[in-house]
Amino acid sequence: WSIGCSEDVHFPFDKLKDELLPVIGGKGGGRSPLWQGAGAKPGGVKDFLSRFKTLAEDL
Repeated sequence: WSIGCSEDVHFPFDKLKDELLPVIGGKGGGRSPLWQGAGAKPGGVKDFLSRFKTLAEDL
């Protein structure tokens, strides 16, 4: 997985990752504006994306 944003955008992925990464068995990290890693549960991708969208819209 990889998540990035423009340097002028504040995106608090560090606050969201604990809810998102277990869905895909994800591990990794980074710092703004780029985070990356790997996941052991590819079957959780749809749920991951759905949760990510919901959390991002609520920011």
